[in-house]
Amino acid sequence: MVLKLSELMVRKPLIHREDPLILGLSMLAGKDRSSPYRVVVVDDESRVQGILTGRRVLEVLTGYRGESLWLKYGLHGILRLPIFLFIDEARHIFTCQEHPQTILQYMSENDIGHVIIVDDHMSVKGVIDE
Repeated sequence: MVLKLSELMVRKPLIHREDPLILGLSMLAGKDRSSPYRVVVVDDESRVQGILTGRRVLEVLTGYRGESLWLKYGLHGILRLPIFLFIDEARHIFTCQEHPQTILQYMSENDIGHVIIVDDHMSVKGVIDE
């Protein structure tokens, strides 16, 4: 049996880099068990810009940069700030041409919870999630 990449990939919700933080937090705090731990952040052409996680948002808001954001914008203002201020770098990206076994081996050997699958133009095609 030949393993196909399409059998491993799932379509996860994407968020645009200019969307407000409150939208990203709403996605992360969804009401069902399928709420994502991470949300892929994209630009207008669906190219990967980074990853939004609740942990990263907390790191930004409780760090030095967060203090200045609280003082300048307050809570309501922060929730309207664009997502790109709160994202992490997307580190684990593979193209559609990569063999599925190679990706699974990489995830296993490096204890990676997810990888992003893109086309030749870096547009998101799906995610392989743990």
